[in-house]
Amino acid sequence: PTVRTHFPKIQLQMLSTALREALPNVNVEVIDMKIEGNEERHYKTFEHDGLRFDCYRIGATFESLTDRIATSDIVGISSPFTQAAGIVTNLVKHIKQVSPQTKTAVGGYDTISQDRTSFYRTNGFDAVLPRNGEIELPKWIAKEFGVKLNLPNHDGIVLSHERDIFSARALQFPLPDLEHVDFGKYIEAEDGALPDGATPPIMYLVGSKGCDRHCTFCTIPKGNLGAYSVIELERLEALLDYYKQHGISTVLLSDSNPLTRLRYGEEGRNHLIETFKLLRKKGFAWEWFDGIEFGRLADENGNIDDELINLLFRPEVKDGRLVGGYRAYIPVEAGYEAYRQEFDKLRTYDLQFKIIDRILQSGVKQLSPGQIVGFPYETSETLQQTVDTSNKLKELIESHGAEPLFIFYVHQLFPGAPDYSRFRKLLTADIEKHPELFQLYTATKPTSKFSPSQITLARR
Repeated sequence: PTVRTHFPKIQLQMLSTALREALPNVNVEVIDMKIEGNEERHYKTFEHDGLRFDCYRIGATFESLTDRIATSDIVGISSPFTQAAGIVTNLVKHIKQVSPQTKTAVGGYDTISQDRTSFYRTNGFDAVLPRNGEIELPKWIAKEFGVKLNLPNHDGIVLSHERDIFSARALQFPLPDLEHVDFGKYIEAEDGALPDGATPPIMYLVGSKGCDRHCTFCTIPKGNLGAYSVIELERLEALLDYYKQHGISTVLLSDSNPLTRLRYGEEGRNHLIETFKLLRKKGFAWEWFDGIEFGRLADENGNIDDELINLLFRPEVKDGRLVGGYRAYIPVEAGYEAYRQEFDKLRTYDLQFKIIDRILQSGVKQLSPGQIVGFPYETSETLQQTVDTSNKLKELIESHGAEPLFIFYVHQLFPGAPDYSRFRKLLTADIEKHPELFQLYTATKPTSKFSPSQITLARR
């Protein structure tokens, strides 16, 4: 896969704002190590299942941070990806060597399971804050150092899966910090170069958090404790105006499952419609980089919502600028029936192709179908079916004059996801010794017919 470093770090920026609001008497510095330097440094080599892995850090060196570490009371580190856990723990060791009295905290999706919380605690962190860092980190700092705490409320909506209705509640959606971050360096989109008319800098747009599905390979439901929440439209408009004031008009949609709103009837659908009317009114171009549960674009009878599709995807040019969707990641997930039947969110393949055809009719020029290989029951037949489905998708996408950008992932066991407990005994890799393997491009377990290395190479 292409290594990208100059992409936005939205959670870090939102956390920066939350800290400044909650702890007005505390000096906060944001360090994006991926853009502060461009050194490529080898730190590890190992073998797994006959394949050699050379591991590198790219960005600022630990040594370049030494002076700032030495003058800091607290250093917080974000660890969203298991594969980077070795770098994170090496960094905390460096921090403690430079300044033993400096307190350290870590958060992010890799910390949410009990196993991973314990891992980070035993590797030198003073605090592990798995969830709601915008709230929990300021509270921990205030308690640790006896400073005044002022937690503001940010308007939002939290949705109850049990009641299936909208209900108002205070929710933490702080504006991302653009004053203390060199966001002009955020020039890389997720799945390729920006098209004509869409210009950097780029920012993520977080309009909702959580997901009402329970895909067994995913950590999102556990990370959000099953809750789904959306930003209020007034707050969204303020955020979009804030972006425009800073010269930002291209966004990467960072919602885990934005179409969960459709679960809540007309009120949820109207919220989604008004969200994208605002984006168009303000002149934004966007990429569905985090995927979209496109099966929800048809009702239970298979009737496709053309109005919504056009609003979510249709690109147009206004005053020489691209407005609307320019690229979308479409999670087909697997191209064979046994897999599709395992998840109730996946519609029949016939209906999936009809929905994708309608999306392409909107004029979007790039689609990235995502598929997963390496499930424990993977065989030569299921792999071939996935290839056949991909070829059909390629033909469909190209028939509309659009470009297919296929993404093949490996079924990975991430701590916090149900599959981690379900298939953990199959692992041939040690997550604490070689966390680098726990990503979406390398297999860490065999299937019924293939070894981990065979799956890793087949994905390529």
